[in-house]
Amino acid sequence: MKLKKSIKQKLLLIAGMLTITLAQLMTHYIDLQDGIIGILSGLGIGLLLGSFFQKKQKPTI
Repeated sequence: MKLKKSIKQKLLLIAGMLTITLAQLMTHYIDLQDGIIGILSGLGIGLLLGSFFQKKQKPTI
C-alpha cells in the first residue's frame, strides 16, 4: 500500500508541474485566453499542494 501511495504522489507532483509548465508556455504564445491559463495554473498549483499535504498526513491504520 505504501508503494502505491508514493507512486500516486509522484504522479500527482509530475502532473502538477506539467500543468504549471504548460500554462506558463501558453502565456507566452496566447495573450487572449487568460481565463484558461488561470484555470490551468490553478489546477497545477492545487495538484502540487495536494501532493505536498498528502505527505504531511500521518498514515491511518
